[in-house]
Amino acid sequence: MNSLSWLIYLADVAGSVGEFFTFISIMCGIVAIVSGVTILIASSNHEVEIAVSAKARMRLALSGMIATGLVAGLIPNKQTVLMIAASEIGERAMSSTQVAGVVDPSIDLLKTWIAKTTEDLKRQK
Repeated sequence: MNSLSWLIYLADVAGSVGEFFTFISIMCGIVAIVSGVTILIASSNHEVEIAVSAKARMRLALSGMIATGLVAGLIPNKQTVLMIAASEIGERAMSSTQVAGVVDPSIDLLKTWIAKTTEDLKRQK
């Protein structure tokens, strides 16, 4: 498989992986909330061992929530990966000698059209 094939595969996988990390982040948030409630209840009942255990669990859950939330936010979505793949195709096409023969004359035509349109706009003012 070439790099373009890998990009197309990554586009399909990126959505699932992003959703997975979002799910894990939400689960860690729920564990942190439950641990926080446990800390409050254990503290009010003077159960130090349970409170210490819940604090450690809450720190771990909050760390996991932040880490997986960042990963979920940094994973590109499917559209972004497909745009990168399209850019790869465009770069390969532009470096092709066959395409250069078609593109070069069209660039000259585009420059001529822009110059003519600019002159027309200047005359209208």
